[in-house]
Amino acid sequence: MIPLKKHLFNNKNIPVKFSIFYLLTGIFGILSLDKFIKIFFQYNNVSEQGPLTIGLLFFMLMGLLVFIILNHMQKVIKRIDRSYNDLKEKDKERLMPYEFALNNSVDGIYWFTIDAKIVYLNDAACNMLGYKKEELLGKYLEVMDTNFNRKTAKDVMYKIRNTKNWILETTQRRKNGEIFPVEVSGHGFSYAGQEYICAFGRDLTQRQEINKKITNINLELQKSLDEKEILLKEIHHRVKNNMEIISSLLS
Repeated sequence: MIPLKKHLFNNKNIPVKFSIFYLLTGIFGILSLDKFIKIFFQYNNVSEQGPLTIGLLFFMLMGLLVFIILNHMQKVIKRIDRSYNDLKEKDKERLMPYEFALNNSVDGIYWFTIDAKIVYLNDAACNMLGYKKEELLGKYLEVMDTNFNRKTAKDVMYKIRNTKNWILETTQRRKNGEIFPVEVSGHGFSYAGQEYICAFGRDLTQRQEINKKITNINLELQKSLDEKEILLKEIHHRVKNNMEIISSLLS
């Protein structure tokens, strides 16, 4: 659909080409017909004004033919243009729910080319990284993930394409320079004959902070249990000693 539109409507010189073609054809036709009729009329004793009259008539007919063809082409192009716009509008309406879902996802969603160029990212990805969309579109992976350079980024794109359920914990860099942990999953797909990588990024900062708090709580609990165990052992030792003293006194 899009290539057809581009081919038909970007080539603005189609009417000019047709006009030149028919103009040249008309001139050639006039000259040929004029020559033929001169010879014919010469052998048949007809006035020499005849070829010129017929030539002019032929030229006028050719001009009319060119006008009819160009007028028809214009109508056809307008119909195609209307049809294309209708299809484009229907596609836009059909894709609106998917676009809404992508832009309102809590996870960052990115599309990369196979050489790690960013061609799409959703609102969550922009918010997570602190960039506007236009600041990242057309850039490469290393802009937001300093763990990769141009070569290693391309290598990992091929790895994602060839790996089922690919997932990685890495770090990314926000626009302000802050480094934060992120979990990335991805898979490869093809669209319009081109290979792409779709990646999902989830900020792990909050999760790691919660895990750190849980770890600290567990350490505190373990420390408290160890202290209580030591206390219980001390109490048990003292009770045992006292019992032995009492037992010896009774004996």
